[in-house]
Amino acid sequence: MEYIEMVLQPPEDMEKWLHEQGRRGREVIIYQAVRLRNPLTGEKEKVAKCHCTNCGGEWYAEITRPNGSYPMVETHQGFMNNGSIVKCPECGKTVELAYLTRLRRHPIKSTVYPWTVSKAGGCVIFACWAAQWEVDEYGEGMEIQPRNAYVVTPEGKWIRYTAMERSGWSSMSPMEYTGEWRRVERFSFADGNTKLMHPHGDDVYQGTILENAKLEIVEAKGLCTNLPSYAKLYTKYPNLENLVMTCPNITEWILWQYNESSNGPGGKLRELDWINWKAVRPHEMLGMQKDEMQRLESAGRGQINAQMHKHAFDMVCKRLNLSQKLKPTAAKIGLDKCKLMSQRWPAKAFGVKEVVRYIEKRAKAIDARGDYGVVLAIKDCEDYWRDLNRTPQADTESYSSVFPPNLNRAHARVLQAIKYAEDEKLREKFTQQAKRLQPLSWMAHGLVIRVAESEMELIEEGKALGHCVGGYGEEHCNGNSIFFIRLADSPDTPYYTLQLNTRTGKVIQNRGEKNCARTEEVKAFENEWIETVVMPWIDKRTKKRAESRIKISAA
Repeated sequence: MEYIEMVLQPPEDMEKWLHEQGRRGREVIIYQAVRLRNPLTGEKEKVAKCHCTNCGGEWYAEITRPNGSYPMVETHQGFMNNGSIVKCPECGKTVELAYLTRLRRHPIKSTVYPWTVSKAGGCVIFACWAAQWEVDEYGEGMEIQPRNAYVVTPEGKWIRYTAMERSGWSSMSPMEYTGEWRRVERFSFADGNTKLMHPHGDDVYQGTILENAKLEIVEAKGLCTNLPSYAKLYTKYPNLENLVMTCPNITEWILWQYNESSNGPGGKLRELDWINWKAVRPHEMLGMQKDEMQRLESAGRGQINAQMHKHAFDMVCKRLNLSQKLKPTAAKIGLDKCKLMSQRWPAKAFGVKEVVRYIEKRAKAIDARGDYGVVLAIKDCEDYWRDLNRTPQADTESYSSVFPPNLNRAHARVLQAIKYAEDEKLREKFTQQAKRLQPLSWMAHGLVIRVAESEMELIEEGKALGHCVGGYGEEHCNGNSIFFIRLADSPDTPYYTLQLNTRTGKVIQNRGEKNCARTEEVKAFENEWIETVVMPWIDKRTKKRAESRIKISAA
């Protein structure tokens, strides 16, 4: 069955209902200059004819034009100009003054997004509409366009339809309303606040899968700003109704977590997975004592927020088997990150406790307080564990291998093993390139320069000087080659790293420790090396290639 047939047109009284709610959009007092005959003098005088779009009232007011712009009209606040906010003398509503000539060029437009909920064929349909209210020189009117609809089938399956599409190929192109529903294969909630809900019958949920969801309580008490997302949560965890009935204030916080978290209301439940959804009794679901839950339910909103955050944190730490000592580090890592780590192979093999403990140790080595160090430690550890897991014949069952005392050295060895196993062709290129560039080795003025002979040397150079030359293997073999500058007295100690375009003789970069710029001494050495060694070598190779081409052409 094609459920699109059930998504009906918006209610005929929606504009009237929005007007009664005061949510139709920007209401204005339209005024224009007209001439009326004064009954006492018989002369025609200019006055302002005013019309309120909210109440429909019409009246005449004094008018003045002090500066030659749009005329000013008299209000209860004195003479006001176009665009001012005033109160209508007829209905008392706060509205905006709009001169008729302005409306010809700049109509006043506003859009609100009301919701409807209906039932058809055992399905519940939540539909969001775009009510576009416009005031222009011809009057005012509203156009209601279909936006998104969410259908819940009798089996609890959720289907989304939309009547919007992008106006262009770019993801930045604005959305446009097509007026026709089409099904969206990947389900997500594209609309948010449902406080503007059109009145519906009391029996709209009866006979459907949402019959016991207590949606009417959630809607009446305003516990959730996204009613369909609550309904989707209920279809996954029907025991949610017990929480709503027993502790609505705590439930409101839970729904806020579900709707306002970084995961959004699309059905990802990381923020709520600490709740025991299999339990029936609310205090067992929350992991609290009954009297503790009742005290918290009667507390203020701020107290509920603070205590529930702490309780959720404690429940997650308990589930992950994290001790009291490790809780501060877990808080810095973030619960979502901890839960994500618990699904990865180091935690499955040794427990998330060992993972968090190692991150804490690594963080303190980077930063004594561990505040800034935690971020770097997480990245370092995750990079290492990822590379270790894809290393051929790696010992992933050894504690010392997974949690090495010196992470930098262990990671370097792992990268070396990966490169050795996967880049045999690259190693052959390194050998050929080292042989080809050997003539460029040179020594002068207490400095020596030589070509990198292996990718392992690049990795060690990068680690020693704190820059990223370890990843330049491909560039080195393709012509933008790496050379090591050393002090003649310490030829094995990294000093400066130079990258040269071996086709043109241009130096691409020359960096020292932590990417520092070269000294004047090194710069002079570099210039002399280019002039004395590199350029003659390039000229000689160019001449040889030219002679070879001539011989081939002659043959």
